[in-house]
Amino acid sequence: MDTLMKVFDKAVESRFDRRCTFVALGGGVIGDMCGFAAAAFLRGVNFIQIPTTLMAQVDSSVGGKTGINHPLGKNLIGAFYQPQCVLIDTDTLNTLPDRELASGIAEVVKYGLIRDAPFFEWQEKNMPELLARLSRLGLDMEHGSMGRLSQLE
Repeated sequence: MDTLMKVFDKAVESRFDRRCTFVALGGGVIGDMCGFAAAAFLRGVNFIQIPTTLMAQVDSSVGGKTGINHPLGKNLIGAFYQPQCVLIDTDTLNTLPDRELASGIAEVVKYGLIRDAPFFEWQEKNMPELLARLSRLGLDMEHGSMGRLSQLE
């Protein structure tokens, strides 16, 4: 909550108006907070997501759910607010620790299980290479999941 208030303070001090754009550069927590700030500031300003984790690239940056935690619970304060643009640079995935990458891969696998048997079969076939962090396969997997994610919403 303190960080959100600091965002609002800076926006007011900088005399942001309705034409401003909030930009989220980071993982899901940053994107959720920045999106909520954009939704609430002046009753809604432009918002761009630049997710840097696989989970954020395939899930939180494209779902439209924004928000912050409350001391009494997670995601109790929020809004549905779509970004005007989502910019994805898959090279950022090369900076992730294995645990963070695995979390995103699990989300992508879930999409295959829920919605698309051929995509899941592709995942099974290519998982060794993906886990070895071959960039080309990571890019192909993301593009496949992004299209399917929009169908799940």
